[in-house]
Parts: sequence; C-alpha cells; structure tokens
Amino acid sequence: MLLRLAGEGPSDDRDLSRGAVDLSVGCPPATAGTSSIASQVIGTDEMVLIVPRGHAADVAAPSVEQIAQSAHVVVSQQPLRAGPVDEILDRLGLRRQVIAVVPTVSAALAVTAASAVVTVLPRRLRDPLPPGLRARPLPFRLTTPPVTVNWHRRQTADPAHAWLRKVVAGVLTDVLAA
Repeated sequence: MLLRLAGEGPSDDRDLSRGAVDLSVGCPPATAGTSSIASQVIGTDEMVLIVPRGHAADVAAPSVEQIAQSAHVVVSQQPLRAGPVDEILDRLGLRRQVIAVVPTVSAALAVTAASAVVTVLPRRLRDPLPPGLRARPLPFRLTTPPVTVNWHRRQTADPAHAWLRKVVAGVLTDVLAA
C-alpha cells in the first residue's frame, strides 16, 4: 500500500467519484449522502480565537465587541461569503472586517503571527502555535462542521480500504478527544 497525502482542494468530491482520491477527510463533500459518496462522521471541534500577543483581543475572555473590531483572516477553499462567526455577530448587530481569505490553517497562522489580525480556528488545529500567538476562548459557542471520512461507495466492501478507513477514523477520533 502506498499512502500519498494531498492538500485539500475544491474538487475533492469529484476526485472521489473519478477514483483519483481514495479517501478524503474534512467536512462532508457536496455529494455526501448521494448514491456515490459515503461518509462517516467522526466528531466536531470547538473553535477558538487566535490572537497575536498584545493585541486588543489578547485578554482572558475577549468580548464580542473586541472580536468585531478586530481585522480577521479567514480560512476557506471557497469564495468568501458570510460564515458562522459573521452570522453570530450579525444577530448581535455587529460586523467584522475580513482582510484576507487564505486556503489553509498554516497560512492563517502565518498571517496572524506577522500582523495585527486575528483568526478563528478549530481548537485542535492550533497546536503548536507559532511564537507570539495565543488561543483565546470565543464569547459564544461555535464548533466546526462535522469532521468526516469520505469515500466512493464502490470501495465500501474492499478490505484494504475498510482497514484504511478504520485507521484514519481512529486517529481522528483520538485527536478530537484529546
């Protein structure tokens, strides 16, 4: 068996259907639940605010106002649209300023470490934080969408693929439980 890891892309669900990818991990693909893509839900993770040391929101319990007044970096593979943080702030009559959209957590951490911006990330993905950054709790409850293992149904009965799914699901379960 050869395990080749690839970065997340916008066509992961199509890659599963074409057979270019055997397994994807993340949020359910657009085609999850259809006749061709199967998914196993692993769990969710709590979101936290990542701030540079000394930032106005670098306090034990940042307020929604401090979060709204901060410039934000957002992680997204898709074009920018309002996300869960924006929806919560909107309900409170607040808005945040998104100054950058980046494709990966590592890029968001790099931008946050090099400037006076904040980002909201899954708690488990923050470790280790680059020097000069801190994780702070959000003043509202926010979790990730469900973390899933996804595959094309044609591989469901394959023993090697079932083994790989079990191993990957076990690792993810341990990470989310830590």
